Amino acid sequence: MDGFHARRGKRRQALLLIAALAVPTAIGYPSAYGQPNPAQQCRAATPAAQAILPVVQSNVQRFLGRHPRSITPGVSLAVVSPSPNNPSAPSIAIINCGVTAVDGTAATTSDTVYELGSETKVFTAAALAELSLRGVVQLDDTLQSFLPQPYVAPKSSCGNANASPITLRELATHNSGLQENPKNLTWSQTNPQGHANYSSTDLYQSFTAGWQQPCDALRNTPGTAYLYSNWGFALLGTSLADRYAPSGTDVPNFAKLVGDLVTGPLGMPNTVLEPIPPTPAMAQPTCGAGVATPCYWNNVNAYAGGGGLVSTISDMAAFTAANLGFNSAPAIWPALQLTHNGQGIGPDCGTCQGLAWMITPPGDPGSVSGFPMLSKDGGTWGMYSHTYLLPDACWGITFLSNSNRAFPVSTTGFARPIILALAPKQPCANHG
Repeated sequence: MDGFHARRGKRRQALLLIAALAVPTAIGYPSAYGQPNPAQQCRAATPAAQAILPVVQSNVQRFLGRHPRSITPGVSLAVVSPSPNNPSAPSIAIINCGVTAVDGTAATTSDTVYELGSETKVFTAAALAELSLRGVVQLDDTLQSFLPQPYVAPKSSCGNANASPITLRELATHNSGLQENPKNLTWSQTNPQGHANYSSTDLYQSFTAGWQQPCDALRNTPGTAYLYSNWGFALLGTSLADRYAPSGTDVPNFAKLVGDLVTGPLGMPNTVLEPIPPTPAMAQPTCGAGVATPCYWNNVNAYAGGGGLVSTISDMAAFTAANLGFNSAPAIWPALQLTHNGQGIGPDCGTCQGLAWMITPPGDPGSVSGFPMLSKDGGTWGMYSHTYLLPDACWGITFLSNSNRAFPVSTTGFARPIILALAPKQPCANHG
């Protein structure tokens, strides 16, 4: 692509510069009619994005469209860093690439809505942290104390005389011992919307549905090992919602929990439970082979705390900035800080799991910098998201995509080289 533009010489560069002053910059292959093809194009949506657009384009463009190992119609990303003129304020660079649907023509924008999938968990965790700081709940409250009668939460392994109950902290750190999903969850390739009607009653019955007794549902004694669990976060989100805003129905008020405590204070109006039916602003998920269409995630009931939100790149940029301490005036800043602290056993070390956030130490094989890194990803049937934070460098990047595989944001995709190219090498001054 660089050679393609170079052949057009200085006149072409001058025209692009003039155009940049009037409209968001776009880099990509032209169509047969002489106009840029949005399906192969990245567009700078903010002034700060102009400088990083070539790096992003060179890494993202080859993944757009029908890649041999994935189909990626669109990608939106935002880079947050200290403003050159005012380091206490964020500089936000937003770039949108590709289109909103497979073989579509509508370009992605900063208002395109994507499914967050499991990145919802950092919002659930932030609500937990906020409620704990308010004294409404404690991190070491037991799950059992939130369950209605006659439901009984699992305790350690069966026959253990020193049974250990599951706590909210263990749910939020994947240390509960619960496996990834319960047996009574019906979502599958042939039933991709199986989350939609999964009620509170279904969730409470998950301890016995398919198990001889609740303790059989545990793979590990609570608090002794890391085991990723959507089930645990579904229980956390529903428990907190029922405590904070009881709905009086079989559908927990998770939307109010997150809206009041997290997205409202941070000014994120487009980060909500997935709308059914989808709004025109929604990107279309790219349904993989064998997955029934349409494959919208529709996780809007009692499982929502594990992965039910949607968002835009504008909102996720604001969330990234808030988690880096920019705009720290909102009262939720202490809660966000609490989610970053090592609270449990992680996949990389004994204290490498925050509340939802995975902590990657410097020098770890998965590290992309010389700083500790916080990250959380999410995947649905046809979309992927990922946010990386380098708090010591006051820098973060967040990705949204309607790809049908995690390949674009995996270690072999475009995220890693972009981070390696753009992330600071020196720590920042304290701006909090």
